[in-house]
Parts: sequence; C-alpha cells; structure tokens
Amino acid sequence: MQAQKRIRILLSDSHRQVREQLAVRIKREPAFDLVGETESGADTLAAALEQHPDLLLIDPQTGTADEWTVLRETLACLPSLSVVVLMAVADTATQLELRKLGVRAILDKGIESQELIRVLMQTAQAA
Repeated sequence: MQAQKRIRILLSDSHRQVREQLAVRIKREPAFDLVGETESGADTLAAALEQHPDLLLIDPQTGTADEWTVLRETLACLPSLSVVVLMAVADTATQLELRKLGVRAILDKGIESQELIRVLMQTAQAA
C-alpha cells in the first residue's frame, strides 16, 4: 500500500509568537509537512519558489503593501498553490480583494485549532 502524500505547508506571519504557535500545531498533524516559516514578504516569495509548497498559510496584514505584492507574485509564479489567509480583521472589501487574487480560504486568527486543521486539510485536498 502506497503512503499518502503529506501536505507541504509554508507559514508566513510577521509575529514570531503566532508563527511558533501555528508551527507547533501544524507539526502535530501527520498529514502535514511544514516546509518553512517566514516573517517577511521577500522571504515568503523566496521560500515558496524554493520549497514549492502545496499550501501557503499567510497573514497579509503586516502594515505594508509588501505581503499583498508577495501574494500576487507567488500566485503568478506558482498558480497551483493553495493560499489560506489567517488575519485578525478582514472587512468585506479586503475579503473580495483576497478572493480576486485567488485566496481559497480567509480565516480569523481567533479560529479554534481543530477548525484550522480541518480548513487546511479541506483546502489542500480541493486543489
């Protein structure tokens, strides 16, 4: 019997503590392989091009336009990449802009751990 392919995840958040908490949770899932953690846009794009993840989990609200540019460039370079956005606040206009970019799911940072894992799994499998 062939082993199931693990879902390769790249994590990007400007807050170290948030990244660390998410990384711990993702690493506990046997179906996931955390291939990288970044805190800035330039690092995220470089890591995505190097690692070719299946899924990018990112917070684009860092106070700069950098993360939005990274999303556009990353999706242009890796069109099959599934992107899940995890952010504190997402108004309707922001959500519409993210959907136009190709983001597959938009989650609130207050999401419960099990729900986050469910959405990541579902998003990766739908790709």
